[in-house]
Amino acid sequence: MSSHAWVSKTFGQICPRVGLALLLIASLPGVGRAQEPCAPDVQVRRAAVTYEGHEGLWFDLAVARCLLQQTRLVPELQLEVQLYEQRAIAASSLEALLRRQLVLAGQESDTARASLDAAVAARDEAISARDAWYRSPILWTVVGMAISGALVALSAYALNQSR
Repeated sequence: MSSHAWVSKTFGQICPRVGLALLLIASLPGVGRAQEPCAPDVQVRRAAVTYEGHEGLWFDLAVARCLLQQTRLVPELQLEVQLYEQRAIAASSLEALLRRQLVLAGQESDTARASLDAAVAARDEAISARDAWYRSPILWTVVGMAISGALVALSAYALNQSR
């Protein structure tokens, strides 16, 4: 199992931010794994020396050049760390925005569900009102015929009484 997979699996379950931070740190050059020594082909890498009464340490020139090159990389690595920190901050902000969006979407969904329920209830009420017995065309036809018949009968009665 690679170091990235182990970090992601182990710490990603504990806290996604910690897992992300550790994954970013583990991906930096030289972090989380042994570095190859400078100038591996050099046999005598360093030696303690005394020069005019001063103790010091002597490095092989190839090792010193390699160390100097690595020292020059420090600002680049610091910049890379800063970029990863900014990326982590941006990811954290994005996470907060997405969580807020999720809450708002849930509220919007609840509002839409309530509106839909109200519309369905209004539709059901309209359908039941449309199908009510007092809205029947047959009823009103019969009522109309009864009133018309009553008017004809009353008119006939009134004409017979006036003669």
